[in-house]
Amino acid sequence: MPSEPKTNESENARREWSDIQQAEFRRSTSGVARRRKWTRIGRWVGMCTLALSLLAALVFAFRSASRDSNALEPSAMVEKITFRTDGVLDDRWLSKVLDVK
Repeated sequence: MPSEPKTNESENARREWSDIQQAEFRRSTSGVARRRKWTRIGRWVGMCTLALSLLAALVFAFRSASRDSNALEPSAMVEKITFRTDGVLDDRWLSKVLDVK
């Protein structure tokens, strides 16, 4: 069965935007489209930069804490606590609140 010859009227009537061939590496057609593209790229780069900064801060904090493990331990025992009061709060109150023996 031979194909029917296409007329210009039938070709134009069925043509849609999705049928238009576009080059893949063409420059954006309008200033608004270019601005949108660069805004989208800027957001993506900004989010990646933020994520990498947070990751670097976490790695730095973890490494500095693991290197100096003695920094988190008490360096010396407290021998004496001097508690001065005007009479309202006493030593028993301090030992309850701070759990000092």
